[in-house]
Amino acid sequence: MGFTVVTPQAEPFIDRLVNLCIERWFDVLTRQGPTQALKRSFLRVDNLTEREPWRRLLEENSPAPLPSDIPVFLAQGSADGLVRPSVTEGYRARLCRNGSNVDFVLLPGVGHAFIAPDAASTVVCSAIILFWDNPVFGFFGLPVPTRQLPVNSLFPDLYDKSLAALVEARKKAGVTQAQLAAKLGRPQSFVAKYEGRERRLDVAEYLMIARAVGADPYRLLRGAEKK
Repeated sequence: MGFTVVTPQAEPFIDRLVNLCIERWFDVLTRQGPTQALKRSFLRVDNLTEREPWRRLLEENSPAPLPSDIPVFLAQGSADGLVRPSVTEGYRARLCRNGSNVDFVLLPGVGHAFIAPDAASTVVCSAIILFWDNPVFGFFGLPVPTRQLPVNSLFPDLYDKSLAALVEARKKAGVTQAQLAAKLGRPQSFVAKYEGRERRLDVAEYLMIARAVGADPYRLLRGAEKK
């Protein structure tokens, strides 16, 4: 196929990028040099989607809807300039229209390079919640008895103070329950239930909710502990 759609000046930088694999987080840094060079104009055509084989390749590598019985977890960084939030949100909408159960989390201020480690704890929590009550699959495919997740805390006073601080932070930010739920990719009932103490928050959820309303979760927790 050659480099029929790029300028000759871009070819050495593209060759370097092709041979650079991202296996560790700091591998991203090694790609910065050739990537910066491609920020200048390097395409010979205005729209790759109108040219073959690029049109076919883009279609073949675009994620398609999954079988509706497969649960899906999507994590997106709001500061991701490579995979933009609108792209992931569009994919989520396609999955939902197809009947999939989608768990979507938008991480404020997170870019492309760190979305995986920053979302790891949320992924684990989502898997636990998804499979724990499933008597057929169980957690990670292991059969477990059906049970309810615990709502009570070993330290109810501290939990209540921590939750109150989180609710107060939301109100101070002028964010409604519906607006917060939209940021988290959840229904409003999710916010209403944990604020009404019908549902207990785990650590990862507390962190993400605090960040979503622009609060420092660690400051909130330290303040609750001192009260």
